[in-house]
Amino acid sequence: IFLVWACLGVIYSATAQEIVAKRTVTITGKITSSVKKHFLVDEYQKGNFYARIALGNNIHDYLVNGEQIKTLSADVESDKHSKRINNLEMDADKKSFVSVDESNVIKVWGNASGLRATIQEKLIVGDIAINGSKLAYLAFNPSGSSAGIKVYDYLGKKSFSLKTNDLFMEVRFSPDGKYLMAYKPNILDGGKITVWDLTTRKIIFSEITNIQTADFTPNSKYFVYEAYKKIYKYGVDGKQVYSSEIGVETRKH
Repeated sequence: IFLVWACLGVIYSATAQEIVAKRTVTITGKITSSVKKHFLVDEYQKGNFYARIALGNNIHDYLVNGEQIKTLSADVESDKHSKRINNLEMDADKKSFVSVDESNVIKVWGNASGLRATIQEKLIVGDIAINGSKLAYLAFNPSGSSAGIKVYDYLGKKSFSLKTNDLFMEVRFSPDGKYLMAYKPNILDGGKITVWDLTTRKIIFSEITNIQTADFTPNSKYFVYEAYKKIYKYGVDGKQVYSSEIGVETRKH
């Protein structure tokens, strides 16, 4: 086993060095730290990885060689955000994404079809997730207190709220869209993770823990989270499958 991992380590290092040496690019512009950068594979140019980045009130795609291939929200002037974009999140299927600006305007985009919907939210929009036609976002009152988590179907124009007083920082759908996770990392105070069944709208798991990061598995049957050098795996029934020491702190998995 040790030899296998040693070999994998050599291969990984060589690959990483090749990418750094041949395919590193610097994109200039004012990028706010709150905006997530998404790296994708162009369906029309197989093998060309590109970055989707929000700069100001526009959304840009760049190939890894630095060439800008398109500015998504500038194709139609009226589609553009009027304020600076402060959040950008991709659907798991990579076919659509959602952006939010400083005036809490939410725009849903199709990679092939362009702008699909524009929603003006009265509350302050925090972290946001998208799964098909469903959006889920942390909502805050102007005072900064939690207004819960809003789940909105922008095609059916139906919504409901999951009540919570916790000031969560991250929200994520399971890939099949049946479950929703929200968590706050253990930064300033005790961390917490909560998972809801969206069919029943009931909490299936909630725990106060020194969490660092969390996510669902691709098959939507489990969720995992890391809490101070230990990783935990649970089924969506809320039962623990296993836990394991990992020896280091992680920020994403």
